[in-house]
Amino acid sequence: MSLPIELQQHIFDFLDPRSFYAARKVCQRWRYASLDKVLLWTQLARLPVHLPAKDPSIALKRFLALYDQAAYVSMLGMHATEIAGERSYTQQVGKSKIAISGDGKRLAVLEDREITLYDVSNTRCSVVSRRPLNDLTQGVGDGPYFRSSPTVLFELALSYDGSLLAIALERTVQIYNLTETTFSAPHATYLSAAAGRWIAGVSFADSDRSLRVQLNKGDVLYLGTQSSTGGLFVYWSDAIKKVFLDSRDIAVISSTPAQKRLVGLQLLTHTEHGRLFAAIRDIGQGSAGYYMGYCDAVEKTATILLSLPSLHTRLPSSHSKLWLWNQTPLSSVEQPLFARSRHGNLLAVWEPGCSQATSVAGGQLFIYRLPGPQQLEQELREPRSASLQAADAGVAVQSMACGLIERVAVKLGEIEGQITDLRFEDQAPETARLAKTNTLCVKTDRCDTIWHLSDD
Repeated sequence: MSLPIELQQHIFDFLDPRSFYAARKVCQRWRYASLDKVLLWTQLARLPVHLPAKDPSIALKRFLALYDQAAYVSMLGMHATEIAGERSYTQQVGKSKIAISGDGKRLAVLEDREITLYDVSNTRCSVVSRRPLNDLTQGVGDGPYFRSSPTVLFELALSYDGSLLAIALERTVQIYNLTETTFSAPHATYLSAAAGRWIAGVSFADSDRSLRVQLNKGDVLYLGTQSSTGGLFVYWSDAIKKVFLDSRDIAVISSTPAQKRLVGLQLLTHTEHGRLFAAIRDIGQGSAGYYMGYCDAVEKTATILLSLPSLHTRLPSSHSKLWLWNQTPLSSVEQPLFARSRHGNLLAVWEPGCSQATSVAGGQLFIYRLPGPQQLEQELREPRSASLQAADAGVAVQSMACGLIERVAVKLGEIEGQITDLRFEDQAPETARLAKTNTLCVKTDRCDTIWHLSDD
């Protein structure tokens, strides 16, 4: 015998958001029992939704439309399967300062002024080559050379296939060709654009034809000429001296004058309007979180389209025990990493450092739900004033007739070690479309971890 619908609704009223979402999927009768405006209002109040004053005239179908959209944006129906690897690169090579190629087959180590390249495509590491660091002690070519410094102060990055190695110290960058048998001079430059700063990280991007240089205090430089001709090492002989984007020179198009700089800027995919980017909300502002928008490197402008807050700004204290987002991004670190899914509907954010709840030395991984590419294009074509004000306020990008939905992150987990790569893997188009699955790969110096993210 089934329960009376009133009793079912009373039980539903005590469910947390994810349990209520799952209960509606059990059977037709349970779904029918959930079709109540008071019940839906209660559940919407537990989601990151800005609700207006109660209005009895609002139709039930509008509540349903708002709930379905809020559940999608909040990822209530997302299933995350974690597959943790057991490989520990630091244990295999016995070193601490390493870089791993994007294809996972090469590993570079810097130790005591010597660069060692390993083949890690098999279960055991094997040495491919060794060469000295180009410093003042044993300099080759015209320089600039590295000064003698502890290994821990250097920053390393390998190209996707492991053929190139970028090494940075203070404001000097060198790029080595690891495929040559003789030790020629690396391409090198001194970054005058980094005056008053020092290099805090380097990474290859854009099929290894640009180099993202992270400076302290959240500033970012992109080196390269964006040319697609010529061999990679030959290309970098001139490209290493070219700064095609400096985050400090970007004029931010925003309705809030306080938003003047893009902290931790990272370029994502190419579009007809420029480059899609992600960045931290200016640390000087009151509300924390991230921004997404379009950046024009030629015009040196950035248009903010999307606000990704760290916290839901109207969380009822009575629902704190049921809250799914009690572990949220700090958005205060200056060197996060971002990755956008191939479908464009998810953004992964890696925040280095210890978590809020544990002492894991590594970082935290979060996921945001994004609007589709077409919706972002529409946002750019529409008049900017209203959407910019909404983004600057940290409010939603998705509005309905009876509410505004915030895009709040869901925490995937914590991973130990120093991150070396964060990316969404390519999938067969038909498989990805039917299964609604995204595969997120995270590589650190201790292990490789894969998440399979699928929607109902």
